[in-house]
Amino acid sequence: ESLGTTFIKFGQALSIRRDILPDDYVVALQKLQDHVSPFPASVAVEEIERGLGRPVAKIFAEFDETPLAAASVAQVHAAHLRDGRSVIVKVRRPGLKRQINQDMRSLFWLARVATVIMPRLRHYQPLRIVTEIWTNLLKEIDFCREARSIRHFVTAFADWPTFKIPDVVDDLVCETVIVQERSSGLRIDDACLRSDGPRLAEVFVDAYLHQIFVLGVFHGDPHPGNLFVTEDGRICLHDFGIVGFLDRAMRRKLAV
Repeated sequence: ESLGTTFIKFGQALSIRRDILPDDYVVALQKLQDHVSPFPASVAVEEIERGLGRPVAKIFAEFDETPLAAASVAQVHAAHLRDGRSVIVKVRRPGLKRQINQDMRSLFWLARVATVIMPRLRHYQPLRIVTEIWTNLLKEIDFCREARSIRHFVTAFADWPTFKIPDVVDDLVCETVIVQERSSGLRIDDACLRSDGPRLAEVFVDAYLHQIFVLGVFHGDPHPGNLFVTEDGRICLHDFGIVGFLDRAMRRKLAV
């Protein structure tokens, strides 16, 4: 965690890979899914006011300074809009873009040195891989881009009684802040949900098949920290920073 967002993202990716890591390592890495250390509420307020151009008191009737969750890219606060709606406020970690660029420049340099020392590594194109990761990380931390993805998925799943995506509050979005409808529930890997596992698995698979084969766009980061089950039994999907796209040709290949 002390290495920062870039390396936390690598840890998150490994936290669901029981096929390649011992259980003790997986358990240790799982805390990176949604239990990263928060930054001060005063900093969050500054980021909100800078990004949205208004004092927090003018935007929200209530704003809880204790974060609901803190992750590698952002932390989330509960709030109530002045019209009474219950929302969550996702605030990007300050200085995040600068940190990612610094980390990825270092990784790019290491990859270049590695290909000089071990020329056989060029076959695996490490510089291309690092560049691709770098590009995707910068896309992931752009909340305007994420808001567009959320709106697309909200529309696509509007008629699904078993699947929910909290909508965006349209005029409360910028590159570093995003305000969404609030939803609550249990993490999908909570032991209390074990007896409902087969039904939840069916809903989850159906939703992903719909994304891949019908929509051609899919949520690219479905770790348990991003999946809740609401009181009425719906799966609620969060965090659309990573979204993948499939053209018709690729969908046909996957269907064969």
